[in-house]
Amino acid sequence: MADYMQALEYLQSDNITVDIHKALNLVVSSAEAGLPEAQCALGIIRRAGRFMEKDDGEALRWFRAAAEQGLADAQCNLGIIYASGEGAQKDPEAAAEWFGKAAGQGHPEAIYNLGVMHHTGLGVPKDVGRALRLYMSSAELGNACAIHALAVMSASGDGVPEDLPKAVKLFGMAAELGHAGAMYNLGIIHHTGDGVPADPAKAADFFRRSAELGNREAMLILGGMYIRGDGVPEDREEGLRLMRMAVGGDL
Repeated sequence: MADYMQALEYLQSDNITVDIHKALNLVVSSAEAGLPEAQCALGIIRRAGRFMEKDDGEALRWFRAAAEQGLADAQCNLGIIYASGEGAQKDPEAAAEWFGKAAGQGHPEAIYNLGVMHHTGLGVPKDVGRALRLYMSSAELGNACAIHALAVMSASGDGVPEDLPKAVKLFGMAAELGHAGAMYNLGIIHHTGDGVPADPAKAADFFRRSAELGNREAMLILGGMYIRGDGVPEDREEGLRLMRMAVGGDL
């Protein structure tokens, strides 16, 4: 186990002196010997196509092997595959079942994902109240997506009384945890002055942070702000650059 953990640490590092093949062979041998953590790691490697050829079937096989041994991370990964249909035939009921198993072990992401399924009625009966409770449980464990979901519910009055100040606070908490969507929503709020004093410069900062994490909508809005000189110095070239990035090519 100690050797496997060291091998996994090597694979996750940027140290070019690491013997990748040796580390990878140790992960594979540990997985084949039945170590669930190694099986899950191998599933991640095969799904991402990093260090080894991408193979969704192999990824599914290794996640299932680890999940059936009770590893919550693997159970959550199986749930994601079945919910998305990326790597296996889409099966919302199976997704909910695997999320439920991982959630029962206190896995924050699985608790959140199960909340999403109850919120949307995907694979389980729609139950906004249960979704809210699951989001709250996941948020208490520090899951940024769950905190963001609670913020959206508070902002829109979905399942809870509308409470914009509470939503702003929750968006801020999620943003501090690196949630790009929360940063984007804070940008919108500060740009429009909906519930807070309008502050284009502050809005631009939130849009910039969200854009840096790949949010294309934030790139578009920030690009327009640069073109107009709205909250940032007017810079048409920078504005067009951001807009080109947002659409993934020439504008």
